[in-house]
Amino acid sequence: MPDWISATDYYWPLNTLVNGVALGTIPATVTGNVTLTDIMAFGRDVLYFSSYKAYLNAPDGEGCLVDGNECRDGISLSLIVKFKKAGLYWYSTTTFIVDSIGDDSQSRGFTLYVNNNKLSAFFATDRRTWTTSIPLQTEVWLHILFTWSPQAGLILYKNAFMQ
Repeated sequence: MPDWISATDYYWPLNTLVNGVALGTIPATVTGNVTLTDIMAFGRDVLYFSSYKAYLNAPDGEGCLVDGNECRDGISLSLIVKFKKAGLYWYSTTTFIVDSIGDDSQSRGFTLYVNNNKLSAFFATDRRTWTTSIPLQTEVWLHILFTWSPQAGLILYKNAFMQ
């Protein structure tokens, strides 16, 4: 298995919690009802985000993670996710998966979220915003990846295929 931590600036394995914090290269606060499960996905333990108000809040600070203007070389976010069909009523409102923007509409950064039965990625700098979406799939593990660079903009991948 690749050593993801040594190859990335920010990494959260999303397989354990310590006092409400997802450990990684820098801690990220977990908001809402999140628990460790006995489920394995791709040979790894996983966390269960069990409500529409459960998400990972990227830490405040400086750099590309929280300020899109600092991403001169681009940024990528990759995760394995499974959406429960029973939770479809959540998807009529915005459900955050990973967020570095917070409540400030003037912030620069990224958000991965579900809304209107679509999985969407959003990226913002102080000059422009990008959004891309794919139809939501339930009851199957998906490898979701988005990349952003000043040259290519925002690209969303599902199971290694550009969408």
